[in-house]
Amino acid sequence: MTASCKILQSFGAFGTSAVLICMAIFLDCTRQGLALILLVLFGICFSGFMPGAFTAMISIAPAYTGTIASIGSGSTVLAKILTPTIIGLVNVTGTRKEWALVFFMASVLNIIAGIVFLIFGSAEVQSWAKSDAQANKVGPVKDEETIKKW
Repeated sequence: MTASCKILQSFGAFGTSAVLICMAIFLDCTRQGLALILLVLFGICFSGFMPGAFTAMISIAPAYTGTIASIGSGSTVLAKILTPTIIGLVNVTGTRKEWALVFFMASVLNIIAGIVFLIFGSAEVQSWAKSDAQANKVGPVKDEETIKKW
């Protein structure tokens, strides 16, 4: 499962980065058709994040999925709150050059995230999330009274 998550996460991270770089280099106010095509490609590449990092996030500790998903969602909300402020600091006058810088910054962040996930990411249940029986590979815990009833 880790391999498929890494492949899809890489598609999401590096694909969106490539599209953002294309937006920074090739777009201006006269290329609406190209902008539409790049936005569609961005959406296609962005879809790799769900079966990639999000699947890994809920797979690493099934017993703690709610907590891990909440931490992930909380950090996402924080990023969404800070993004307009950061863009406002970079994009003061709204020129093409300033927007290109915003797209390049987003691209670099996606590349860094993709590399970090490739190196450290996992979709396997972590040792700290396993019960004693799972950690020691004793096998499934069986309730003898339930077995006798059947």
